[in-house]
Amino acid sequence: FILSAVFLLVFSGFAQNSATTSSGENNLPDGVYHVKDLDKKPHFKGGHEALMKFIKSTAEVPSDLKEYKGITVVGFIIEETGKVTDPKVVKSCGNEDLDKVAVETVKKMPAWLPGIKDGKKVKTLMRLPIPWNTKLKPRNGKKHSKEGLNKKSN
Repeated sequence: FILSAVFLLVFSGFAQNSATTSSGENNLPDGVYHVKDLDKKPHFKGGHEALMKFIKSTAEVPSDLKEYKGITVVGFIIEETGKVTDPKVVKSCGNEDLDKVAVETVKKMPAWLPGIKDGKKVKTLMRLPIPWNTKLKPRNGKKHSKEGLNKKSN
């Protein structure tokens, strides 16, 4: 699949609003910080280029998926240690199978550099948009379900 410059722009926007619901309410779990409240934001080791490379090399796209465009947004927590936990789809691309691939890809992420607040490492709620493009390259012969194909992208 192709990750474009849109990814960087979208990632920055979602990182800024990582703990805001669609209604605009903040709903942070106890002890978890909003990115905008940190002194230093969490970073994927190696930066955006390394993050894109990781996603491209890790995402296992269903082999029978011919054409699809959309963005899956995955929310997750970066622990004080940098470990990625609790990934969930917060906005579907409209294809259940690609949403599952996005969550599985985030689950496989190595530790990030954690967020810093008042000189201490803190838990941070993040959102990561993963764009899907018609130029997807299937891997490992995985197939998707019929219901995933029938959904429209957002």
